[in-house]
Amino acid sequence: MMTQNAQQAAGAGIDLHTFWVSIQFKLLIPALAAIIICLGTFKLTKVLIPDQWEASSFLIRHAKNMSSQTDMPYLYLKTDINTLLETILLRENLQQVIDQLELGITPEELHRKVRINKTGKSDVIEVKATWYDPAVAAEIADSIGKMFLKNYTRIQNAATEEIHQYYQRKIDITREQLRTAKQKESEFRSQNNVLDFEAQKENLYSYLAQLELRYVDEDVKRNDLSAQFAHTKSQLAGTSNKIIISELLRTNEGNRSKALRNELEVLRKRYTEDNPKVQHLLHQISVLEIEERSRVASDPKFDEVEYGPNPLHEELSIRHMELESQLVATKGNLIAYRESIASIKTQIAHLAQLAQTHYRLMQDIEDKEDLISKLNTRVVEANLALESNISDFDILQEAQLPEFPKRSFRKVIAIALAIFIAGVITLYILLKEFVNTSLKTAHDLQFIEGASIAAVLPNKDEVPEQLFYSQFQLLFSEIAAKIKGADSKLLTISSMSDGEGKSFIAGEIASLFVKQGKRVLYIESEEYLEDISQDAIINNALYGSSGLNTVSPNKVYEGLDKAYFQTDKHIYLDVLNDEKIGLFLEHCYQHYDLVVWDIFPANRHLQLFRTIAQCAEFNLVLTKSRNTPKKVMNQTVAMMNAWGVRNIGLLINALPKKYIRSQLDFN
Repeated sequence: MMTQNAQQAAGAGIDLHTFWVSIQFKLLIPALAAIIICLGTFKLTKVLIPDQWEASSFLIRHAKNMSSQTDMPYLYLKTDINTLLETILLRENLQQVIDQLELGITPEELHRKVRINKTGKSDVIEVKATWYDPAVAAEIADSIGKMFLKNYTRIQNAATEEIHQYYQRKIDITREQLRTAKQKESEFRSQNNVLDFEAQKENLYSYLAQLELRYVDEDVKRNDLSAQFAHTKSQLAGTSNKIIISELLRTNEGNRSKALRNELEVLRKRYTEDNPKVQHLLHQISVLEIEERSRVASDPKFDEVEYGPNPLHEELSIRHMELESQLVATKGNLIAYRESIASIKTQIAHLAQLAQTHYRLMQDIEDKEDLISKLNTRVVEANLALESNISDFDILQEAQLPEFPKRSFRKVIAIALAIFIAGVITLYILLKEFVNTSLKTAHDLQFIEGASIAAVLPNKDEVPEQLFYSQFQLLFSEIAAKIKGADSKLLTISSMSDGEGKSFIAGEIASLFVKQGKRVLYIESEEYLEDISQDAIINNALYGSSGLNTVSPNKVYEGLDKAYFQTDKHIYLDVLNDEKIGLFLEHCYQHYDLVVWDIFPANRHLQLFRTIAQCAEFNLVLTKSRNTPKKVMNQTVAMMNAWGVRNIGLLINALPKKYIRSQLDFN
């Protein structure tokens, strides 16, 4: 059992034992899924990733041992070997190999199956081909090497001739582009009227800093006004708009004094204050007032109370409106500052863009000038290269048939995919359980506020009867203590939804009270009552015109009678008021020591639930473990407390055996 004080003292946190028990068997799912996916992926990759073989041929580059200019990039003798590697897989060479071997693929597909490698500073080049047949893989590697040697000298000389012509054309084009670039730079400065980009940017940043400081000051002012506004609003909400102006106590002397005053008003219209009749009435009124004050000096009960406006409420209302108007003005200022800041930032961005554009224009001019200088040098070098290009490559070793297929990483793929899927499923299971905020064990009852009793009952079908009924008797003892000596003899039992064991708990509680020698009326709420006598149904007594004596409950056994409350559509058409249910319960109390009412969930009919619950001395609300979120239960208890319902008890029913370590798990 857990009392309200114990709830408030309990700390927050996750019950790791409950968390682990909830997921331990679910973790078998990702393990099984990993095994299945691993096997399936391995079988699938054997079909989708067929075996491939790799064969390699080797080319060697001989040194010419000729003296030459070292800075001549297009001279064949000094061409970088990394550049030559790229020429081996030219589309023209690949297409000739495809036609020769009748491969039936495109040059792009063959390019993806061939790799050119060079190890370190060596002059040996490896041509590695991959194919689905080992013999074809060796033929492809050999053919690519031979085709490269056949076309290399011709290609190199043709490229040098084209380069020479290209440089000549490029010099003319670049000179025209340089003239255009200089003209664009001049027009850009003239159109944007910019002399110094940095000076203008610095001015804008200075103004931006001032605006941001003003914005911060205004935001601080807004926060202060918001705090005052919230405080005034809370004071206004807690202050009544009406106060007592006068109170009237009606007595015989008061009525007589009132009559004499009325008579005095008539005489004053006819006589002066010195008239004996007037003086006599004044004396009589004063004597009556003295007598009346002496009689009502001890705690009078006033017959009439006059209410008027509360000055404090009016003052707070005026203050509320003033703060609200100041907040509106402050928010307007903040919007204006934000717009100004955004405008300055836009100007800064625009100026930065202009500066960047100008920098690109100047860079373009410098690039054009550098390019013209380099092009003139390249023209001279190309002329020399045309006279020096001779072949210096030869085949070092032809390709050999591979013995084993290329590694396909099928096992790695299968294992990696299995681990990934298992991780995803495990993460899903952990997150799903972590975000599950339903009431599971006694640990979760610590977070429910407003209940006077909180208890947990194990699943009766999973634990020994001794354990179940020992916990049930603890719950019964707490309930009996709460209703002992109370004026109300009504005990209500409700649940958060149907099928949570409400009727069983109500029946067991009623039976225990009968065993203590009490006469108990057990009222069960059901929607369909086909085989029940109309005399045992209390709806007509509560809603209709029939008398209370017309209800005749069924006798279950000595000391326990049972009646029924039908929760059909008619309860939504009629309103059960407090007076009728009060008369009904008073009638029941004349014949029974206790009424146990098994009522419906609160969310099914709030008004009817509230009317019944307010009449009860104790209201037990139960839910099954893992059925109701903590937030929903908190809202339900808070709502019942707001209604003024007395003695709310919470019960987690059918706690699974897996959550139970010892009897301490019920406390």
